[in-house]
Amino acid sequence: MGKVFGAAATILLGLISLAPAASAESPLEVAEELADDGVFVARARTDVDEEALANAIQQARFDGLRIVAVAPIDPQPSGSAYARRIQEVVDADAALVFLEDEPLETFVVDELSGGHIRAQQRARAVADPGRAVLTFARELTAERQPSRPALIRQLMLLALLLAAVVGAIMFLENLVGDARAFIGRRIAARRAASASPEGNKHISNDDERPESDDLMADSANGRSDH
Repeated sequence: MGKVFGAAATILLGLISLAPAASAESPLEVAEELADDGVFVARARTDVDEEALANAIQQARFDGLRIVAVAPIDPQPSGSAYARRIQEVVDADAALVFLEDEPLETFVVDELSGGHIRAQQRARAVADPGRAVLTFARELTAERQPSRPALIRQLMLLALLLAAVVGAIMFLENLVGDARAFIGRRIAARRAASASPEGNKHISNDDERPESDDLMADSANGRSDH
């Protein structure tokens, strides 16, 4: 009987000792630990090098990714749900949860969801947590930046668009110039047409004067002959 009581007391003491650790892993309390370097490692997790993990987090942040890493003892209700809750509380781009006997769980914001699955798979293949963080960050941010062929295609499209705009501007300038020249010729033609009757009338009057003079001269000669 004494052995039974002794075993029960040992289990009870173990549960009591684990209770503070479990309560200390609540997302709100872990967020306070993450405020400094973005890393939380439970004291009982001797399998995680906290310093190497912190260096990896800092390098990822230097590259523009707000990321945190947590190595808990008993994440509740699950590793994936715990990662999501940590990300929401900390308001980070991504949260990584390193579990003891399960694969790495991660959660990212919607803007980075395109590369999330690939980044998580690549990170799970890396045993060292620090290197796993760097692998995850590299794969996740690779989705933000277009590949070189895509960048070249974008530059080519931009050049074609610019050439099309310049061509359209030159065409419009030539069209406006031709229209102005045409209108100028029409105006000049109308002015010439409006001025020509007066000139013709003046010329005809000048041509008629010698004829009338000749007739008068003939009449006078005729009378003089009689």
